[in-house]
Amino acid sequence: MIETGLIYRNPKPHLRSRQASFPALVLLPSGEMLASFAIGSGFEAPDLHTELARSRGLSVTGAALWRGSEFVATPDEEAFYRALGLPWIPPELREGRGEVAAGGRSELPRLVQREDLRGFLHCHTTYSDGSTTVEELALACRAAGYQYLGITDHSQAAAYAGGLSADDLARQAEEIDAVNARLTDFRCSRGSRPTSCRMDESTTMTPSSPGWIS
Repeated sequence: MIETGLIYRNPKPHLRSRQASFPALVLLPSGEMLASFAIGSGFEAPDLHTELARSRGLSVTGAALWRGSEFVATPDEEAFYRALGLPWIPPELREGRGEVAAGGRSELPRLVQREDLRGFLHCHTTYSDGSTTVEELALACRAAGYQYLGITDHSQAAAYAGGLSADDLARQAEEIDAVNARLTDFRCSRGSRPTSCRMDESTTMTPSSPGWIS
């Protein structure tokens, strides 16, 4: 339950509950909201957006863009960046590493897209704490257009997650080999997720171990 709320233009507005304080919450007109969001989401140097706005006859006041006394609506991020003469810069690129200059030159790098993904690694099955079998995972990945799958269930050190013993790893390796034999256009690799622990001769993995990625 919210006990008190401060919702105004302040460097650090907050909400406080009986349990904790929450991050800033700013209530703005719809056309203004995305300017506030874009400015506060890692937009390179702290004052760079202000400099860019000034160079185009704009100013950043409070959390919005203005042209003199005229409010410049930015209902979405594209509109905000467009007002600054920039293409939309994806949040993943907002790291203060030259993305604004690159955007001005139309040289933003291409982000990895869904169609670029070829497979999954580090997947768990019903051998430990997963909810699907080796074959079910493989078939689902193949049906989704992927080419490979890396199965890495918990090791025996993770008893809390049903970690696999050496015998379990051997059984799973046989099952993975059988799935690979049936699915000639798909590849299941096998491995193990070791939990931080002291490794001795009985737990050390080598390329010939049944749980080694292959």
